[in-house]
Amino acid sequence: ADVGPVAPPDTPPAAPPGGSAVAPADPGEGDVSLAKSVENLSAPGGRVTHLGDRLRYTVTLRNDGPADNALWDAVISDPLPAGIEPVPGTLTLTGPLGAAGEKVVAVPDDAYDRVTRTIAVACGDLWGGQAWVLAFECTVTEDALGGDAANVAFAHGTPPSEDPGHDPSDPGAKPGEPAEPPSPDDDPAAKSDPATPPAVIPDDPAEGDVAIEKTAENTSRDDGTTRVGDVVRYEVALRVDGPGTGWMDAVIRDEVPRGLEPLSGSIRLTTPGGAEVAVDDGAYDPATRVLAVAVGHLRGGQEARLSFYALVTADALGADVGNVAEALGTPPSAWDPGAEHPDPGAPFSPPGGWDAWEGGRDKVESAPAAYPPGATAQGGVLPGDGGAGDSGTIR
Repeated sequence: ADVGPVAPPDTPPAAPPGGSAVAPADPGEGDVSLAKSVENLSAPGGRVTHLGDRLRYTVTLRNDGPADNALWDAVISDPLPAGIEPVPGTLTLTGPLGAAGEKVVAVPDDAYDRVTRTIAVACGDLWGGQAWVLAFECTVTEDALGGDAANVAFAHGTPPSEDPGHDPSDPGAKPGEPAEPPSPDDDPAAKSDPATPPAVIPDDPAEGDVAIEKTAENTSRDDGTTRVGDVVRYEVALRVDGPGTGWMDAVIRDEVPRGLEPLSGSIRLTTPGGAEVAVDDGAYDPATRVLAVAVGHLRGGQEARLSFYALVTADALGADVGNVAEALGTPPSAWDPGAEHPDPGAPFSPPGGWDAWEGGRDKVESAPAAYPPGATAQGGVLPGDGGAGDSGTIR
C-alpha cells in the first residue's frame, strides 16, 4: 500500500574528522615567494655607493597559489648588514595588493631589533593571491666599508595543517605590527635573492692621511755595518689614516739600487686585511730594477706592508745604495668600479707604461731614503768577509 512520504530518522549532524570547520590547504611548492630590491635615493643609477647615501629597500611577499590555500601569521624578516642603518619613520607595509581593502600601514620603528639587526613585521594571514610590500630606508655608514652589503629577506609562517585550531577571524599580530625576529634555526617559508647596492666606497683622504715608510735591516750581522755578501731585509709600510677615508687599487713601487739584488722567493705582502701573501718573483723586473706589487684598497686605519730580502753585491762598494719607495693610488671619488682591479699581492706592470698610468693617481714617497746599517749617500758598504755569492737572486 502507498504509505506516502516517510520522515527521515532524527540523527545528529555529521562532521568531518577534525571538526566542522574546513581548513584551507597548505601553500604548494613555490607558491610563497619573496623578492627584494634596493635603490640609491641619493644617487639614482650611480655606479658606487658613498658614505651617507640613503637607500630604499622594497620587500614583496606573495602567495601565488589558489585562493583556498594560506600561510597563517606570515612575517617578513630582514637582517641588515653592518653599516646599513634604518632611518626612523620610514617603515611602511602596503597590502594586500590589489584587494579592495589595500592600505598603507606605518610600521613602528621598534620593528627593528638592534641586537639582531633585524627588521621583523607581521603580515597577518597570507591567502592565495595576496601580496604585501614592506618598504624602508637606510643610511650607509662607515661600518659598511670592507663588508658585504648584500642581504637577504625571509618569510616565515605556519601552514594550516600544523595549526588546525587557528581562527582566521581572530588572527595573531595585525599586519604592520612588530614581530619577534625568527630564530636562525627556523626554516623560512621563502627567502629572497640578495639585494646588493653598488660597491660602498670611502671618502677621499685628506692631505697627509696617506703615508709610506721604508726601512732596512741587515739580517747577517748586528755590528752596525753592512758588507758585500750580507742579506738586507727591506720593508715598505703604506698606511691610510682618517676615519671613513680610503685609497683604491694602491700599488707599491720600489726602484732597487744597484748593488742590492732581491732574493728569489723572498717577496711578501701583508694585505690591509692582515693576510700574508707570497708574491711571485715576476713582481721584480731585473732590466728596469723596478719591484711593483698591487696592494688593493686601504681604508682609514689600515696598513699594508711589502717586504723582501736583497743580497749586497760588489756594485754597492762606494755607491749610494739608499732608495725611496713610492705608492700610487686612486682617490675614491675618481675610482672606476668597471676597471680592472688587480688582486693584492699580484705583480704589477701597467699597460702602456708607468708615465701614462700615473696620470690621475695620487702618489706618496718614503722619506728619508732607506740605507742598510753603516751606509750613507757617500757609500759605506764594506768589502765582504767570505759571505755568499749572488746565487738565489732574481734574474
